[in-house]
Amino acid sequence: MMEVGKVWTWLIELTSLKQNARFCGLQMWSGHDQAMAAHNGAGSGATKPPGAGYDRSASGSAFSPPAGHSGNSAGLSYGHEMDMQFSQQRHQDSSAAFHHHHQQEQQVQHNQQLQAPAYAIQSSMAGFAAPTGSYGLHSRHSYANPLPYSDFNASPSDEHGHGSLHDSDENTERQSDRYSPYAKSSHSEPSLGRRSPSPSRTKADKALPWFLGTPWHRRRFVAFLFLVLGFATRFYMIQHPHQVVFDEVHFGGFASHYMRRTYFFDVHPPTGKLMIALAGYLAGYDGQFTFKDIGMDYTKAPTHVPYVAMRSVPATCGALLVPLVFLIMMEFGFSIHGSALAAAMVLLENGFVTQSRLILLDSMLLFFIACSVYSIAKFSNLRSREFTPEWFKWLGLTGVSLGLALSVKWVGLFVIALVGLHTIRDLWRLLADLRQSMTDLLLHFLVRALGLIAIPMVIYATSFYIHFAILNTSGPGNAFMSSDFVSGLKGVIETTNTAVTYGSQITMQHVNTNAYFHSHSHDYPGGSKQQQITTYAHKDHNNWWVIRRATTSSGNETFAALPNPSQSVNVASGDFVFLTHVGSEKGLYMHGYAAPVTAGMYEVSAADDDGHPWELVFYKANNEAVPDTLTIAKPRFQLIRSTGSIRCALFSHAVQLPEWGFRQNEAACTTDLHHPGTVWQVTELNAVKHAGFSTTPAKTDRSGILTRLKDIADIQVIAWEANKRLTGEHVFQSRPESWPILSRGISFWQSAGKRMQVYLLGNPLLYWAFIPMVGIYFMIFGVYIIRTRRGCHDMDAEGKRKFQLIGDFFLLGWLLHYIPFFAMERQLFLHHYLPAHMFGILAVAALFDHLLVRLQDRWRRRLLGLLLVTFLYGFWYFAPLSYASPIEVADVPKMKWLSTWDFML
Repeated sequence: MMEVGKVWTWLIELTSLKQNARFCGLQMWSGHDQAMAAHNGAGSGATKPPGAGYDRSASGSAFSPPAGHSGNSAGLSYGHEMDMQFSQQRHQDSSAAFHHHHQQEQQVQHNQQLQAPAYAIQSSMAGFAAPTGSYGLHSRHSYANPLPYSDFNASPSDEHGHGSLHDSDENTERQSDRYSPYAKSSHSEPSLGRRSPSPSRTKADKALPWFLGTPWHRRRFVAFLFLVLGFATRFYMIQHPHQVVFDEVHFGGFASHYMRRTYFFDVHPPTGKLMIALAGYLAGYDGQFTFKDIGMDYTKAPTHVPYVAMRSVPATCGALLVPLVFLIMMEFGFSIHGSALAAAMVLLENGFVTQSRLILLDSMLLFFIACSVYSIAKFSNLRSREFTPEWFKWLGLTGVSLGLALSVKWVGLFVIALVGLHTIRDLWRLLADLRQSMTDLLLHFLVRALGLIAIPMVIYATSFYIHFAILNTSGPGNAFMSSDFVSGLKGVIETTNTAVTYGSQITMQHVNTNAYFHSHSHDYPGGSKQQQITTYAHKDHNNWWVIRRATTSSGNETFAALPNPSQSVNVASGDFVFLTHVGSEKGLYMHGYAAPVTAGMYEVSAADDDGHPWELVFYKANNEAVPDTLTIAKPRFQLIRSTGSIRCALFSHAVQLPEWGFRQNEAACTTDLHHPGTVWQVTELNAVKHAGFSTTPAKTDRSGILTRLKDIADIQVIAWEANKRLTGEHVFQSRPESWPILSRGISFWQSAGKRMQVYLLGNPLLYWAFIPMVGIYFMIFGVYIIRTRRGCHDMDAEGKRKFQLIGDFFLLGWLLHYIPFFAMERQLFLHHYLPAHMFGILAVAALFDHLLVRLQDRWRRRLLGLLLVTFLYGFWYFAPLSYASPIEVADVPKMKWLSTWDFML
């Protein structure tokens, strides 16, 4: 039993829970406890420690510590029997003590109300409660109109501030802050949400330089220091390597298209690419460099390529991220030590550095996500100043940040979900506040909807509007867009006589998916075992077909293709046609075999001869008028095959064929003739030349707002489908389960002759700190729950709020940015984990703050210094992979801490 007591005591002390344990079946008897007991019992004659049992004797004197336990020792109490004996007396005494303390606390609050603001905090994690009153001398919060919760209810901490900071400098710093997110508004306390007066400077403060003399100055100095270090690490050797690196092929190439104003297509929204292009434009870039291949030398290009200026955009965002993380932690109310630890971890994360130094989008995404978190924290701290200009400002800035994050990458949707959950919780809290009228509640909802939904949508749409306005010339992205869209681009040539004539070569585009009707010289593994028919998202020579007319002979169903007429014959609705693939000279067939993927449909294939005849029927949407003959883009049409009892229409959808079909979309024949997936249109025409045939540029105007909104909506569907098709294999791809343990990196660039390589690999010491942190967090959480159930309350309201914040904001942010990738079948890489990794860093630093803040100042500084030295070592050791510094061949095996790290020289 003694050993069990020692283990339990060690666990309690590890989590700094050594305080009021009167209901825990424990004795925490020390000289400090005795002094506290004497202080708390002043005026009443009480001298027992807070954790001692109660005497049932008439004198009411306290029990002495169990035999063998004195001084600082701690062990088991008299046990369960003693708990049962004294339960009634314990309840009476604890209730009286609580009532007495609550009266004292109300008097303290009344005396200090005009000098320091009281804050309220909304508890949102299941099991946490919001106690009435602000417990602990150093607590900055009070709860107006709290809601009942089950367990983990806060109880009064002793007047010496148990559960709070013990370091005077840290306490002074915290009391001068207004960093208390989730503070609940109280109309009865007009000082809520306002910054408390700065404390007077102590003698120690006056001995410091002016920029360190007050907590306010110290915070600003630390933030500025991290800003300088952020720029130093992100801009160091930014010109090296002076060659195209990894996805600079894409994003640098997109900047060239912006310069030339030629239309291109990409699965990502345009804001990040526009920022890079703007930097190139301001630096005098003419857009002539192609960025075609990794390793192309910028310095040997025939024209100036301002690649350093273009790399400076993500580098600046990466540098600003470092002090922003510090400010986020301070805004959430963590200590300056914990906040500095979070910023240092971001500063020393090799993966963040590597992504920031190249023409890539991820550092911009991380910066705007961090801006969103910072803005919602600022907004939450203004709950006592609702509908003031500052309140509206931070609500609006939250919406702007969310819109910018979303318009860099769709991963921004995950931070929108995080802020959305926070907002729902906030509105739920307001609903319980009976001081809020229904009109007030409706106004709160509408204002938040405007700031957090409408503003991001406007910014997102505006980025595409600018994108379309710049890219007004025909380019490589034409193949992904509808013919209506392409016809509005400059440089697009269409025929004056746009009618499709028999004998012409055409490309057919599927209206629903914008993919092209396609065939290639590979056969089905089953069914007819003839040549495959698919739809393909890109322009390709295998998209071309010859259209020929077919006629019946004497009432039977034998069709023969007419020779190409000497004069043009237009294709009309109701005609029977043959389609012959240009590349393979094989005709289109439907033999009645089952479709390769979709049940209930029939296979279409290509084989020798003319193929089967297909009835071409114009498709009328909403009884719209259609021309008499087939033309480019309009009218849209169906191709129907009738044989025996089967009557089906040529069909396609976004369902992909297996590997043997190269992941192209399935084409088939469906008996549902009204299915929208059976509609096609002609997009390109190599017509049979005849008298009167000529070409002129297209002149379709697509600058109208409604037209542009339709284009914006269309490109979301196109990008979604294209994103799902990114399923090919890549040598450096990885799956989400490998990311937290950093089992794989990505080779960005290498120069074997000079022993240099850019390899995306995070700081492993930072990555590997997260997983044990999660275990420790939930272990401590479990201990708190058990102790609270036993009546032991180890944290004041402020400590409880920050501990809860680790789980219901930081870990939730990590989950929202990590778990969705498990459902994605597309190619995935380590850099997709970076947003989740940033939330993981915030969680790690917050937990360290929770543990470190209970140590003496000298030990806190020593442990913090040890952590920083550890992370600095990891950063320094793997820095050559981020900066492409020379590495000795003999050192490469030593750097491979894991065998799966496949960097090489």
